[in-house]
Amino acid sequence: MPVTADMDLDFAIVIPPDEPLADLIVEQLAAARPEREMVVQSNLAEAASTQGERPLLLVLADPVEALARCLQGAESAGAALAAWKSGIAPLLTAARRLRRRIWLVDARAVASGDAATLALIAPGSGARANAEVPALPDAIYLVLAEALLARDAEAGRFAGEIAALRRGTGAALVDLPLCESALARYAGLAQETALLRDHIALHASTTLRETADANAQAEAAELTRLSAELAKIEEIVADRNLQKAKAEALQRRLDDIQIKAAQREFVLGGVLLADQAADRTEQERIRADGLEHELHRVYASRSWRITRPLRAVRSGRRG
Repeated sequence: MPVTADMDLDFAIVIPPDEPLADLIVEQLAAARPEREMVVQSNLAEAASTQGERPLLLVLADPVEALARCLQGAESAGAALAAWKSGIAPLLTAARRLRRRIWLVDARAVASGDAATLALIAPGSGARANAEVPALPDAIYLVLAEALLARDAEAGRFAGEIAALRRGTGAALVDLPLCESALARYAGLAQETALLRDHIALHASTTLRETADANAQAEAAELTRLSAELAKIEEIVADRNLQKAKAEALQRRLDDIQIKAAQREFVLGGVLLADQAADRTEQERIRADGLEHELHRVYASRSWRITRPLRAVRSGRRG
């Protein structure tokens, strides 16, 4: 299989419909291959059946990032994991049948203009770095996603398939500084933090044990036993951290709404006070006009004129 794509061939580009970086990916690919025809589809199986023998460029998010996005909108870690697996399973089934035609590249690498990845697709085109790529999900979601992929056998198998198919730069989303940053935000959960630190250490040691000699088998068995004991605790920790992150985000939204509501009430109160003052002034004016009219009517009456001498006599007596 060639290391780079044949420039004489036109890729049929496949981007999953829920990929938030899709627009940036299309822009980068169009800039990398401006002279070539570009067909973009959202379904891998459909693209394979409608695009003849064209090579299929599958642009797919790293499993850690994709699962972290699911965690942001899920009620529990288990629900997020199930949603990601149900979405990726049919895509990988199609990819197995089309392995010889597929070029799988990382979505974030293409969107950001990674030179090594774009050079595979269009050698010599020159990558265009993009600083407007949306940020990754919150660090705690990425750490939880990494732990879930390591703990669930089927999910780990799917992630391994994606890594085996991927060409160019692969996403390195979770590292020790990121883990430390995420854990520091939940320092109050002392027990949960310790468990997550242990999991990270155990997961890192697995890679070393895979390359060790036969004596490592005993350590691997012990790791399996410890992982089984921690599985349920980790799920509780994952769900608690997920709910805490969501609660904090909702509280910030609620605070903003309350501030805006208070501002509206203040303005509305001022308007109502001004209207009430204007109403009282108008009522007083109408009442004064009525009294003045009544006084003029009395002065103009016949009885007032007839009793004028009597009022004069009374006035003289007082003097």
